Amino acid sequence: MRRLITYIAIASGLVLGMALNFMGVVQTTRGNLEFANGREFVYRLTDKEDVDALIPAGDVELIAATMEERLETALVTKYEIETEGRDQIRVTLGENNDTAYARIRTYLNFDGEFSICTSTDVCAVGDEMFAGVTARVDYKGQYPHIVIPLSNPTYFIDQIVAEAQRIDEEASGGEPTEQINEASYILLWANRLEGDSYEESLTNQKVAEKLIMKFNYTSLWWDEEAKTEITAAIDLSRYSTPDENNIFPTSAVAQANETAFHFVNLFNASPLAYDVEFLFEAPVSASIENVLSYGLNIGLSWSNTLLASIVVSLIVIGIVAYFYRLLAVGIVTASAASIFTTSYAFNLLGMQLSSATIIAMLVIGVLTLLGGILYAHKLRNEIYRGRSLKKANLEASRKVTWPLIDLSIVTLLVGLLTYILGGNLVRNFSVYIMLGAIANLIFVLAGLKGMNWLITNEPELNDKLSLFAVDAKKVPNTLNEEKQTYFGRFAHLNYGKKAARVGIASGLVTLLGVALTIFLSVTSQPLLGTPVTNIHSRIYFEVTERSDIESAGYVEDNILEYLTIDGEALSFDEITRHELTRLEDEVEVNYFFYVVSSTNDYVGTEDAVYDDGVNNYTGTLEEVLGNVVYGIDADETVSMVSVHQVAVISSQPNLGQLALGLLAGIGAALLYIAVRYFIARTIAAFSIAVLSSAMTMTFFLITRMPTLNIAGLSMYLVALVSLFLAIVIFSKEKEMMAEAPKGDDPLATRLELAPKAVSTSASIIYVVGGLMFYAGLNFFGFGPSPMSPLFAGVTVGVGIVLILTLSLLSPISIFFAKIFAKWNLNAKLPRRKPRRHQAKVEPKSAEPSEAIFIGIND
Repeated sequence: MRRLITYIAIASGLVLGMALNFMGVVQTTRGNLEFANGREFVYRLTDKEDVDALIPAGDVELIAATMEERLETALVTKYEIETEGRDQIRVTLGENNDTAYARIRTYLNFDGEFSICTSTDVCAVGDEMFAGVTARVDYKGQYPHIVIPLSNPTYFIDQIVAEAQRIDEEASGGEPTEQINEASYILLWANRLEGDSYEESLTNQKVAEKLIMKFNYTSLWWDEEAKTEITAAIDLSRYSTPDENNIFPTSAVAQANETAFHFVNLFNASPLAYDVEFLFEAPVSASIENVLSYGLNIGLSWSNTLLASIVVSLIVIGIVAYFYRLLAVGIVTASAASIFTTSYAFNLLGMQLSSATIIAMLVIGVLTLLGGILYAHKLRNEIYRGRSLKKANLEASRKVTWPLIDLSIVTLLVGLLTYILGGNLVRNFSVYIMLGAIANLIFVLAGLKGMNWLITNEPELNDKLSLFAVDAKKVPNTLNEEKQTYFGRFAHLNYGKKAARVGIASGLVTLLGVALTIFLSVTSQPLLGTPVTNIHSRIYFEVTERSDIESAGYVEDNILEYLTIDGEALSFDEITRHELTRLEDEVEVNYFFYVVSSTNDYVGTEDAVYDDGVNNYTGTLEEVLGNVVYGIDADETVSMVSVHQVAVISSQPNLGQLALGLLAGIGAALLYIAVRYFIARTIAAFSIAVLSSAMTMTFFLITRMPTLNIAGLSMYLVALVSLFLAIVIFSKEKEMMAEAPKGDDPLATRLELAPKAVSTSASIIYVVGGLMFYAGLNFFGFGPSPMSPLFAGVTVGVGIVLILTLSLLSPISIFFAKIFAKWNLNAKLPRRKPRRHQAKVEPKSAEPSEAIFIGIND
């Protein structure tokens, strides 16, 4: 029993190790705006020449588009951009710390002209030195370097470097020193005005903020020979201390990278057509729910996501244990270890927990479970052939190797292409599944094989086949020349007999989805139903500290209480208060914003009445509010009001990017499948993946359930599950064809074996598909409500995959195999005929020949 004890001990050790290190993984988890609180930034546009000029219609959308580009460049995974009227933009996002928020806030409205100067004001401004150049981050060892090309390096060397050297030599009296004089550094400025100087920056914080970076003139060249690029290294010692080998921890390198990329992003930022003033920021709650609690230590908060995860884990363990008995210990342990290791590596890379990450976890869960279940079925099939446990495991291990590799490679390819094309939020998904694919090779392909070797080489288990969920009565006795009679519970079924009806129905549903997409696009309606809680308008009361409007309660009780719009009371969701300090004529003036948010569409032109029993105003909403505010303060410089209609310009994920990334990922995976399983099967896999994804999207188009764009992520899981199941069936068909009698017509053999490959694999498909169907249903019921539509799509999509895979995969594959056979696409090149050799002449001799007795030396 020593091998069985070792098997249990390995599993227990892995589980114990994961339990002991679980909180370490939790404490390194970083949530995006979906699972952690975030902030929103509000900006106002003004004309650069005339601050009172009206912003033309459509220009605010152009600035919002520029901000979206900058958010993408900064790799923000979850954000939303809204325009408020014709001159305001509100950006909602989630980051990890105050520094990250400050950088994004600055980057979004950054509009700087760069100049590079000495402390004595020898300068090159804008295109004089940086015409058409793009800064980048490069590396020397662990140190990230900001590298800036120069368009006029000759002037830089002859004037600016020479001046810096003169300053240093003058300060040192011509004597060599270990460090250069502080005043001899070359300075990179943004928006430097006349009068701004190095000396002024030492005492004036406003001027100091315009200094972006400084360069040591003695070591500023990235290319020492050509001298066309200058560089500044980010000092890692600002973030941590090195070890005894002078190696800094990865966390310090990550922070330095963020700093370097921030400066590069600022330098490369395109100019803005308007002055964009930052008004205020406000905290916002997680858009889905908080899954982490922050106290002395980071921990898990009791959330619907956690509840759903616990329930689905327990059910999956129970189902796998019921069907696979002793083998379930290895299957569940390998799957859990894969997810745990993947999550640990994912956090080390600084990625964020998001809805895409949750979907990725489910993908890796199904990948690793499928690998273990496939192994178990191949092992049991070999036992049903009459082999001993030891020989059955050897054969099963050999046969499962390539399917497991195929599953991991397909996952890696989908991850790679979706990372490139799917958008920032999808990158969390992509990185996770790529790491998971590698973990699958380690823990399932290698680890599970080792664990199964232990129990199949345990002699005392040879007579206890029930522990492997094998019916000993169905195992043939090969000594009596008995043949295999049991091929699986569903091996006798023909799933392709309803292919025509299923194909027609799926085609009609897909066409309906295409028609609805065209209709909604033409009529400018969103493809997905919009959540009813969205804010559609905001009213801004902007006052100074001299105003009598002194609180949100005052606005509600003295203004909104007596206001009616089109005969009804003004409907609003909340009133929030924000502060801003402006420098006016060298004097700091405090402003307060009272923002009334409403789910109604108010644009300011509605008929409105204000009547508090003393004052009575009628007119448009904006006119009436203006009169009320003027009646309170009687000074337009003290208080003002404006009505802003809200329009969502962009949010993550973008459905177009989602679709592009998905199609590219499927395409890359299918190229690999084509190499492994040939064209006809590839077309079948492509058809099922596209049909199932399209029908899942049609589900959302038909139901119009209020949802967020994250619901589109369900298509990623659906497509991958369809590819996984196709590989299981194709590998089984290939295995059966390899065992078929040689010399038979390959097409005829395939026509016979393709349906059998489906029916003999049906048990695997039902178990894995059923687990995924339940997981989607579980998260739909127990998970957070904002994600319910996403998991409704997962549940429906997995159900569609099961039906299409069982009914259509084989018929489509056979259909195209027949076509290609007619075109003779699979014809082989003629082989050269082997040369005939003359018969060997045995020498004649009188000596007796040695007799050969077959079998003696075998």
